[in-house]
Amino acid sequence: MTAIVIGNASTGRDSSAKNLVKNNFVRGNFPAVLVIENLVPRKLAFPEMNVLLQPSGISGSTVNKEFKTLDELSKMASSMESVAVANGYVQMVSIENTIDIEDANVIQKQLTEVTLVQDMGGVLQPCTITLKSADAGRKIELSTDGGSEYFLVTPDVTTATMLVTYVPERITHAKFTGAINDTITLVS
Repeated sequence: MTAIVIGNASTGRDSSAKNLVKNNFVRGNFPAVLVIENLVPRKLAFPEMNVLLQPSGISGSTVNKEFKTLDELSKMASSMESVAVANGYVQMVSIENTIDIEDANVIQKQLTEVTLVQDMGGVLQPCTITLKSADAGRKIELSTDGGSEYFLVTPDVTTATMLVTYVPERITHAKFTGAINDTITLVS
């Protein structure tokens, strides 16, 4: 797991937000979905990155955000640092990659049919589920009762070619709908 904290204490030549990003995240690991958490008791908005964080400690104070490149993350961190300095926040937000790929249990499959059901019994949870698909009917559904009934998931991140959702609680099955040869990845 990699984590940094952005605030006015991160300013300075060696500890600026850009240097924290450069020294803690690897360019080759992008695109990546990172967890951003608000550490202050007020709403924070970063419209240039489509991020709105509710005050610390309440629902919505943490969001998952996809960053396509390390440069995109660096720009966001720099913008956050400017807000922290202007408001005197020593620690304003944390940015972390909660998945350490070296320690992760990764399952990757291709859809061989339009719909694929995955038994989640062998997947440690919590986990992150990704469906790489550009199909218009793509969706992820989850079951907690052995696969009898499924509920549709609202993804944490949606792009033109990917749906990503974090599953914090125990599920028994996941159902993926997309196109043949689309890829699913389960990381726990």
